[in-house]
Amino acid sequence: MKALADGRIFVAALQEAEDLVRPEAMGAYARHGIVGVLTVARDVRARCVSTLPHLSMPIEEMVLTSPTWFDLACHFQRAVGGPLLVHCHAGVNRSPVFAAAILYRVWQMGLSDAIHEADAPPGRCLESMMTWARNAYA
Repeated sequence: MKALADGRIFVAALQEAEDLVRPEAMGAYARHGIVGVLTVARDVRARCVSTLPHLSMPIEEMVLTSPTWFDLACHFQRAVGGPLLVHCHAGVNRSPVFAAAILYRVWQMGLSDAIHEADAPPGRCLESMMTWARNAYA
């Protein structure tokens, strides 16, 4: 699990997200201050602590992502109001891209800084996010 922007967002793989909810690791969410979980993968839902708000979005890796999904992720971050765990299957493509979108829109980080901070890789998801960012306030 990787902390971004001084712990405002955490990026993880599915296994890491599930490891946080094992009985012996339940305090991990509290230690990190995580107050919500965002899943950005089709047919995946981490077994999260039932008291945490959770949003699951069926994002596919190799197709363009609708701007609506980026808007929804940002609305969810605002609604939970604190550190968010963002995860997909491996935590290396969709999760960092959605984390970058949230850093950009919600936490007002510059677009290139948000992409760099999240270590968002090139690909269809990042391409979709950049199009969304350019058109967000048009």
